Amino acid sequence: MQKIDVKVDWAGTNYCGHWTYLDMGIVVSTAKTWEGFKKDFEEALDFHLEGCEKHGDALPQWAIDRDYEIEYYLETAALLRRAEEYTTLKAISRASGLKLSVLKKYASAEVYPRAEQREKIVAALKKIATDLVALTL
Repeated sequence: MQKIDVKVDWAGTNYCGHWTYLDMGIVVSTAKTWEGFKKDFEEALDFHLEGCEKHGDALPQWAIDRDYEIEYYLETAALLRRAEEYTTLKAISRASGLKLSVLKKYASAEVYPRAEQREKIVAALKKIATDLVALTL
């Protein structure tokens, strides 16, 4: 099974992402919602592979058989926008110790954080999730 890594970012008011593989071209998708993005990307990928087959392009066997698994990697802006479905930037700010004004810049993709800052955001999201689960115990 082939792993397809899709890098997802945030642009304006949409999730946007792409995937490329050797000489097979590029698949690009954009959507306002996370579920919409995943659906659109999967449809775009299938459409792309069908087009390659119709044009007689040489494809690896996994592509012909559709034997792949899609893994999405969310850049920080997309991660924060996705998290906003469940929490707020203010809550992430409190849990991470990062200033709200900085998180807003990260969430708009105006500024990209250093690796250490992203790690703080991920740790904060995990803490928020753990705290929410603890409420139900």
